[in-house]
Amino acid sequence: MEIIKGKITWIDIYKPTDSDIRFLKNNYQIHPLILEELLGPSARSKVEVFSDYLFLVYFFPSYNESEKISYQGEVDFIIAKNFVVTAHYENFVPIKEFKNKLENEHYKKQALETTYNFTYDLLETFISYLEREQHHISDKVEYISYNIFKGKEEELLREISFIKRDMASYALIIHLQETVLKSLAANAPTFWKNPNVKILFDDLAGDQLRVLNQINNIREIINGLENTNNQLLSVKTTKIISIFTILAFLTFPFTLFISILGLKAQGTPFVNMANGFWIISGLVIFCMLALLLYFKNKNWL
Repeated sequence: MEIIKGKITWIDIYKPTDSDIRFLKNNYQIHPLILEELLGPSARSKVEVFSDYLFLVYFFPSYNESEKISYQGEVDFIIAKNFVVTAHYENFVPIKEFKNKLENEHYKKQALETTYNFTYDLLETFISYLEREQHHISDKVEYISYNIFKGKEEELLREISFIKRDMASYALIIHLQETVLKSLAANAPTFWKNPNVKILFDDLAGDQLRVLNQINNIREIINGLENTNNQLLSVKTTKIISIFTILAFLTFPFTLFISILGLKAQGTPFVNMANGFWIISGLVIFCMLALLLYFKNKNWL
């Protein structure tokens, strides 16, 4: 637990424990059921309004490099008039960045002026982080675009599949938060008794929507690259199939011809000749080469 004080107090709890909950229970008037929710992940994001505080569950996407997918990170907020409690189960980058910002005394004084200023600044830090998080997707899209005509269709197909799965997870988490931020904006003026507060949180909802639009734009680009890659892979596969088909066509008639000669029926040509084997082999090779040159001349190979 870390406590940072200004005109308001910020209590930041990393991996909440029973002792943390007891501290909050003894020092602040918070409903026990809300405190219990801090001990584990929530099932859904939400805003709950109480007479003395707001309870906000905020989800955001955080990229897992080893799994190549964005998973759902969670930060719980208890926002009162003179204090804010945040609880989280991982040491998220935006919270580290926000604490670094607070080392600047001017910024700290402004952020800890009111709880709505603090909440806005912290959520804005998260949304800025979300925009930067898109870079891992943009970099991979650029890699695919650069290599798409270099004969790496199978490798790129795998990369595209990973990116599409990641974008689907990322967009779903972002989309769910749009409603939460709009609900926060709707309830903020009444809770803080300040109509101007709505502008701040509407701005956050707009920023969140911008992030969602950016990921949708990237989705359109990756869909176009996927279609191009699939067409190239299809052409490559068709070419391989056509080569094997032509090879089968070249070999089958002569295999049949040799099989007939192998019957050793009376009157079978070349069988009883001294150089019959070489004559038959020469005829087969000559005819195959002639057909091969014919196909080559027709650009079928």
